[in-house]
Amino acid sequence: MRDTIQPAADAAEGSPRAEPGPPWSWRDVPGCAGEVRLGRLERPSGAVRIEPGAGFSIAVRINLLMRDLRPGLHEQNRLKQCVAPDYFVVVPRASPITLATHTAQAILRLDIDDARLARAGVARDALERTAGQFYADGFVAGLIERLKIDADAAHGEQLNAALIDALLYSLAAHAAATRHGRKSGGLTARQLAILREHIESRLHEPLRNADLARLVDLSPFHFARAFRKSMGAPPAVWIRLRRMTVAQKLLEDGSLTVSEIAAAVGFESPGRFARAFREAVGQGPTSFRRSLQSA
Repeated sequence: MRDTIQPAADAAEGSPRAEPGPPWSWRDVPGCAGEVRLGRLERPSGAVRIEPGAGFSIAVRINLLMRDLRPGLHEQNRLKQCVAPDYFVVVPRASPITLATHTAQAILRLDIDDARLARAGVARDALERTAGQFYADGFVAGLIERLKIDADAAHGEQLNAALIDALLYSLAAHAAATRHGRKSGGLTARQLAILREHIESRLHEPLRNADLARLVDLSPFHFARAFRKSMGAPPAVWIRLRRMTVAQKLLEDGSLTVSEIAAAVGFESPGRFARAFREAVGQGPTSFRRSLQSA
């Protein structure tokens, strides 16, 4: 599983500034002297292809389900409904990336000029060490989501400048920790590789924390804590995300029935799969497949 979330299959040719379907909204970020631009794609349908930019670029997928829930909802129930945690990816310089999306999500893209990186004292090469790898991390997503585009917002320009600095320093620290094979308190690269092979080959089976912990010689308590540190979400939430992502690919492929797909991603009945898929994607699997065929 490494320290990543796998992207979906390639989408149609295009770029974030000329994406067919729902239009991207692009704005210069106030307080950043024209050196930072923020794009937003609201509730896309299907995969989104993002081309490299001239400067440093980072894309974030945020889950609108999480934001739509009432504020007082208990955290455990909130996690149950938020089956697709926010994730980010640094866009590689030389090749496009594809994000698996659905209509309960939004995509943010931040483009930062090299001049802004230099003023923050952060090397672009350091930030791009993890380019193309997908990480579940609500903190990084939250920094970008909190950028103030409204020029009249009180202290918006000062806040934006501080948020960009915090983002760059956080990404640099993240890249350095990942380069050394482990986030502080997280799983090693070897442990993540073992888990990835096990989980990806057994999505059709029950996957219990105790069994996964034994694979990497940890107690269930320490495994759960280290997994969340590395992946940004508890094991059950992350595994459900993988199941839903694989299910979307299989529905798009069209060679299996919904019942067969339900079994392939570990659901004992098509009804339970349909409910879980609807919670994650905002529509049932049959409707999702029909929308792909009519696109």
